[in-house]
Amino acid sequence: MKKISFVHTADLHLGSPFLGLESLPKSIFEKIRDAAFQSFSRIVDLAIGRRADFVLVAGDVYDGEDRDVRSQLYFRKEMERLRGEGIPVYVIHGNHDHLNGNWLKVEMPENVHIFSGKVETKLLQTGNGARVHLYGFSYPARHVPEPMAAGYQKKEGAHYHIGLLHGHDGKNPNHYVYAPFSVDELLEKGFDYWALGHVHQRAVLHRDPYVVYPGNIQGRNRKETGEKGCYFVEMDPSGTSLEFVPTAPVLWLREKTEREFRTVDELYDFLAERKEHHRRRGVSAFLQLDLDRHRLSDSVAAAAEGGDLLKALQEGEADENCFVWIHSLRVREEFPDLSPLAGEPFFRQLKKEREIFDIDAALAPLLYHPAARRYLDPLTAEEKEEIMKEAEGWIASFFRSGGKF
Repeated sequence: MKKISFVHTADLHLGSPFLGLESLPKSIFEKIRDAAFQSFSRIVDLAIGRRADFVLVAGDVYDGEDRDVRSQLYFRKEMERLRGEGIPVYVIHGNHDHLNGNWLKVEMPENVHIFSGKVETKLLQTGNGARVHLYGFSYPARHVPEPMAAGYQKKEGAHYHIGLLHGHDGKNPNHYVYAPFSVDELLEKGFDYWALGHVHQRAVLHRDPYVVYPGNIQGRNRKETGEKGCYFVEMDPSGTSLEFVPTAPVLWLREKTEREFRTVDELYDFLAERKEHHRRRGVSAFLQLDLDRHRLSDSVAAAAEGGDLLKALQEGEADENCFVWIHSLRVREEFPDLSPLAGEPFFRQLKKEREIFDIDAALAPLLYHPAARRYLDPLTAEEKEEIMKEAEGWIASFFRSGGKF
C-alpha cells in the first residue's frame, strides 16, 4: 500500500467580526481581524512546502451564512495556489457556513471538491497510485440536530478510508447539539482516520485509528486560548503519524501567579517582564493575568482592580510589531474549604439547593437578551462550576467571619 500525506484543518471562520474588540487601538484590531487569513495562508504554505497529497477542511470555512465576498475571494486565491501545485482540497461546510445561506457566490477552482448536503463518497487517486475514499456532507441548514454517523458506509475499492464530520461528541456537555456522535459509532465504520470539525479546542479522541479535532485556526476570544493551527498527517501500512503545526499569528493566553506583591512597583515590574517574555516568542498575544488576593497588599489589590495600572501596561503596544496586550487583571479570592462545614444544617440544605439550581435559567435573561447576546458566548461546564464554587466560597467566608464580608 502506498504512503499518503495530508493537512487536516477546520473552523477557519474567515470573516469573523471579532465582536467586542472594536475598542482596541486600530493597528491591533486590524491584526486580529486579519489573523485567520494569515493563519490559513500559513496552512497552505505548509501543504505546498511538504508536498501534501491533499488538504481536508472539516467545516466552517466562513464565519457566517452570508459568506462575505472578501472572504470568498481570499479563499479562492489560496485554493488557486494549491491548484498550481496539483494539490486537491476536500471541503465540508458546517453550521456557520451551511448551504442554505444567502450569499453572492464565488466559484472555486476545479481542485476544490465540496460535499453536498447528504453523506457522499469521493474518490481520490494520488500521484503515487494510492486510492483514497473520502466520506462527508455539508450542513444543508444551520441546525443538524440528528446523528449523521449512520450515513457513513465504507465502500470497497480504496486503500484508505477517511471521514470528514462537522459535529460534536454527544458526551461533551459544552456544545449545542450539532450532528452528535459517539466515538464508538465512528470506530465501527472501519475508517482509517476521522477528520472532525466544530470544536475549537484541538483534541485527539482516539488513536489507531485517529479521531481528531484540529481546533480552530485562530483564537477569537479569551476562551480560545493557546496555540492554534492544523495537523499534518502521514499514513502508510505501518500506521499513522500526526503532527500539530501552529499557524496562528495571535494567541490568547491566561496565566495565574501566586507570587506576593506588597507594592505597585513590584507588580508592575513583574507584569512588564511577562509582556517581554511573550514578545520574545515572536507571536502577538492577548494576555489575562489572575492574581491571588491573599498575596496582595490592599494598595496593590486596589491598583490591580482600578484600571489605571492596566492602561499603563497597554501604553505603546499599538506600535509594537508583536503586541502583548494585557486585556485583564483579575484579582481572585481563594476561598476556604467547605468540607469542615458540610455537617451543619445550613450547608446540608445548601448542597441540596445546589443540586437543583438551574444556572442556565438564571443567566437566560442576559445570554438571550436581544442586544447583549451578540457579545456573549454560552458558558462552558467549567465556567458554570467556577461560578458556583465562587458563590459557595463567599457564603463560607461570610460564616467564618461571623457574618461580615
